Amino acid sequence: MSSFKILIKNIFVTIFLVAFFIAGLFNPASASMKCDAQRDLGRNLSKNSASVKNNSLMSCSYDVTLALYDSPKEPESFGWIESQSLIGFDTKRVEPGDSVDLFVEDSGQFCYKQADLFLGNHVLSVPIYVNNLATDVYGVPCVTGGPTVTPTPTPNNPTSTPEPTATPTPGPTNTPTPGPTNTPTPGPTNTPTPESGVVEGVRAEANLAGTGNTGFIFSVIIAGAVALIAGMLLKKADRKN
Repeated sequence: MSSFKILIKNIFVTIFLVAFFIAGLFNPASASMKCDAQRDLGRNLSKNSASVKNNSLMSCSYDVTLALYDSPKEPESFGWIESQSLIGFDTKRVEPGDSVDLFVEDSGQFCYKQADLFLGNHVLSVPIYVNNLATDVYGVPCVTGGPTVTPTPTPNNPTSTPEPTATPTPGPTNTPTPGPTNTPTPGPTNTPTPESGVVEGVRAEANLAGTGNTGFIFSVIIAGAVALIAGMLLKKADRKN
C-alpha cells in the first residue's frame, strides 16, 4: 500500500506542476510579447517626410501612413485643427527588421502645415488620430498680394486762357405750387429662413486588445478536482491499512 500512496502523491504533484505551467502561458506578463507598434516601431518625422523601422522580435508587420495638412490659421489658435485641409498622404507596410521612407509633396496654398505619422491606412479629413505615432507642425514662406503696377505718367498740356463770356440777366421765375404726394404703404417683407448646415463628422478608429486568465482558472479547477480524487484515494487506502 505504501507504493500506492507514493504513486498517488507523485500524480498529485505532477498535476499541480502542469497547472502552474499552463497558468504561466496565460499570465498577463506574457502579453508583453504580443505585437505593440509603439514599442516595435522606430520613427523619425521631419516636415513632409518620415522614416519608420520595424524592430519587432516577433512576426509583426504594420501599415504606417504619413498625412500632410495645411491651414490658414496659426498653430494652436482657435479653430486650428478644424480649419486644416488634407494635401496628400503616403501609406506603406513595414515588415519585421525592415525600414520604409514616406514622403508627401507639399502643394498646399496656406502658410501653416501639420504632418501626422500614424498606424494604419485610414486617412481622416481632419487630423484627429488616436493611433498617432508622431506629429510635426511647421510654417512655410507665404506669398501675399499680386504684382505691383506702376502707373504711366501723363504729359502736361499747356494751359489755355479762357475768353470772357457774357453774363445773361436773369428774368422773373415762376415757382410751381407743390401738389399732394402719395406716400406708398410698405407691404409685408419675406424674411428668408437660413438653411441648416451639415457638419461633417470625423470618425476615428482605435484598435483595442485584451488578455484573460481563462487558462489559469481552467487549470486550477482541474488541479482541484484531481486533488479531491487523490484525497479520497488516500483516505480509502488508510482505512484498508
